[in-house]
Amino acid sequence: MNSGAMSSNFELNPEFYDVGWDAQLEPEDRDGLQLSQVQDRSDWIVKLQFTQGKDTSYGTGFYVNIPDTKTYVVLTAGHNLINAEGISSRNLVVFRAAGSASSATQNNLKINDQDIFISSSYRVTPSNANTENDYGAILVPRAIDNARARGFGFALKLGHDDLRKDELSISGYRVDTAPGLPVTSTGQCIGCQENQLEYRIQTEKGLSGSPVIMAYKGHDTAVAIHNHGPAKRGRGSRGTRLNEKVLDEIFSWINVGQRNRLLRVFPSKGVPDEGLYLRFRPDESHGWVRLGREGLETSFDILPAYAPPPTVASSPLPLYVFRFRFPPGWPRSTEERWVLWDFMKKRVTLTSALQEPCFPRIVQDSKAKDAFHIVLAATQGTMGELFEFRMQAADLTAADIEMEEFDTPEASFVKYVRNKKVKFNNFSFE
Repeated sequence: MNSGAMSSNFELNPEFYDVGWDAQLEPEDRDGLQLSQVQDRSDWIVKLQFTQGKDTSYGTGFYVNIPDTKTYVVLTAGHNLINAEGISSRNLVVFRAAGSASSATQNNLKINDQDIFISSSYRVTPSNANTENDYGAILVPRAIDNARARGFGFALKLGHDDLRKDELSISGYRVDTAPGLPVTSTGQCIGCQENQLEYRIQTEKGLSGSPVIMAYKGHDTAVAIHNHGPAKRGRGSRGTRLNEKVLDEIFSWINVGQRNRLLRVFPSKGVPDEGLYLRFRPDESHGWVRLGREGLETSFDILPAYAPPPTVASSPLPLYVFRFRFPPGWPRSTEERWVLWDFMKKRVTLTSALQEPCFPRIVQDSKAKDAFHIVLAATQGTMGELFEFRMQAADLTAADIEMEEFDTPEASFVKYVRNKKVKFNNFSFE
């Protein structure tokens, strides 16, 4: 098989190309809440008490439903955890709503220093000049609630979308508000920077660390961590976005996600001993199947990208994103770092724009412990239809291999039916 002959498709001159043409039609997921339980916010938003200097201060934090974690994760403003002189807060206590724990004595949780994390940037520069990095996290043992999941949903995509004019809300605790009774204010997003949102919502002391929430896919989704009031008269309050940079650091604190991994077809009958791997070549726009890992130069970070609140009825599996790690000397744009699983065109590509086909489910194989399927749901056309990724190398011949041609374009998609036997459709990381 001659790969050069396979790549002779017409290529549009980049001078006349608009990256927006690659974006697929997106479902409208911001049409409001659907059967949301008001009590959830009271359970997931906590009041914080801490000491800075000689003063006792108060703030807010909130649980976020991050998959694959061994602890609960409470996000908050960094300045609740460290003061402007870089001195860590002392005597941190998390006040929880009465009745939300398995025993009354667990409603007030004293937090150990090793369970407190602060943005690396804010720890170095804890000042008003560094507001976009004013965030941190508190880890809480799952045992306090019998390990049941809890927290607001999150969506990486919203951390990069333009949210201007979207309706947002903040729920949190004023200094004199009792635990279990958070107050809520709503308003419009008026500014959408790379790492920070600005919104016309009334805020005051004590609300720092509150979730900035919007309706997404019918449920409450945290899109930012509120941490500052208006920078000047006439402007809006501000919060740090839950985007790639922030989530990446949070995931590193809690050891979530896979880093620098190869994607291969799970070793099984019919799979060559050398292994079949997903490869992105610098001279091709789509992904190829590589026989063997020599010369592969393709690895990924695999990170959680979306999870709904655990109280959503028939809660769907979380979604993930594959981020391409650029090998040395990569000649193409480093903005194109997200894998797009294009089941409509039966190919995989790299894209700069996060969109629904970037977010597959990783479904555990029912028979092989370490194998999984990469599954995507159709958002247009036949709703509810599922597709899964597949790689094979049936077109590679002995002559190709003798000529040291190890790549084949046989990456495709087939309809996914749970427990149905399909060759070359289960995968593992290496």
